[in-house]
Amino acid sequence: MIREEPVSPTLPPVVQRILWANVGIYLAQYVLWPGGFAPVGGYLALSRTGLLHGFFWQPFTYMFLHANFSHLLTNLIGLYFMGPDTERTIGSRRFLYLYLLSGVLGGLGFVFLNSQAPCIGASGAIYGVVAAFAALYPHRKVSLLFFPFILFRAWVLALLYGAIEFFSALYSPYGGVAHSAHLAGGLAGWIYVRMLVSKPILFTRSRGRFFGSNSAGPADASPDSTEVDRILGKISARGLHSLSAHERDVLARASRGRVDQK
Repeated sequence: MIREEPVSPTLPPVVQRILWANVGIYLAQYVLWPGGFAPVGGYLALSRTGLLHGFFWQPFTYMFLHANFSHLLTNLIGLYFMGPDTERTIGSRRFLYLYLLSGVLGGLGFVFLNSQAPCIGASGAIYGVVAAFAALYPHRKVSLLFFPFILFRAWVLALLYGAIEFFSALYSPYGGVAHSAHLAGGLAGWIYVRMLVSKPILFTRSRGRFFGSNSAGPADASPDSTEVDRILGKISARGLHSLSAHERDVLARASRGRVDQK
């Protein structure tokens, strides 16, 4: 799993609520059904059979169920490290849409390729968050959780994970891991963010600031630093989508001026 420290120690609201919801539902599973949740698994886990029987809630409920503690922990670690910066950039409401859309489309991708086996777990949604993070911060240095001394750019690590899942789904589709859900969820998250943010975003962690990247163009005077700081504060509080066309242009000019100085 990918590891990256959040910029702020305070988790944004949607990430917090999703973390608590997953933990709470996991505890409820083993309090209510200590021997396993087989009595309700057929109704809440996602399967083609369930959908054919009209259980249309399954693409939502399956992503809050987990087979065991390690399954839960792996997914929550990914959300904890990749989710906060993603939510702060695109805004809480759109982050919730990203999470649910990736989870639902990841599950449907699994059902499309697997006719019998049921599916549970938040992995499709988490892969969507990871892909979105890589799309927003392609050059951010990240590492594997258990190998923190090996650093990758976010886009490289996301591509590596995607390749692993692709070949695993191709050559080991029935190995007990929903590789197709991971692939479909990751693709959904990447497409969602690319559609939401028309310009790629470069995040420079050492300065803690966002810059909208732009293609080469005529040099403009660098905007006032106070104005840039105000816009960056607005992004942190309300997300990139809240910016006006003028504010985006200010960031684009700031980015060009920053590149020219290097």
